[in-house]
Amino acid sequence: MLGKRILLVGAHADDVELNAGGSIHKWRSEERDVAIAVLASHDSQARHEESELASMHLGVNQIFWLGGKDTSLHDGFNHLLGSLEDLLLRFEADTVVTHFHADTHQDHVTTYRIAIAAARKVSNFLMFKPTYPSGRPDIPFQPNVVSILSKTDMDAKLRANNAF
Repeated sequence: MLGKRILLVGAHADDVELNAGGSIHKWRSEERDVAIAVLASHDSQARHEESELASMHLGVNQIFWLGGKDTSLHDGFNHLLGSLEDLLLRFEADTVVTHFHADTHQDHVTTYRIAIAAARKVSNFLMFKPTYPSGRPDIPFQPNVVSILSKTDMDAKLRANNAF
């Protein structure tokens, strides 16, 4: 189900770490190449530094900021789609992981729509289980991949989350 080159696509800095930090650490320990793409770029240097520190705890050394506007990613849909398509080709991803289509945050839904379109030729496409309070109760999340995480994986996720 998972390939060797995994690109996680989040709407905001911290989305990927909150939703899949433990899995990222596990995948890196399995020697998979893992990169993170963040659609909403923040003007704050501090936010970029937090992301870099979080990624270091997870073993990821590639973060791509695609320059979308926080809470208004839909305004840059076509630009972000083109940027993500280019990134997928450069990174040669065989797996993409992003937000669930029935998330309730507008940027998460837009990120899903951009990622599914950009990754139409990628072998594996997975989604995060929505983090409370996101997610519509009328559309259940049905996982098809579950990561069994070690204490080391969970500790790395906690350190990454604490970076924010």
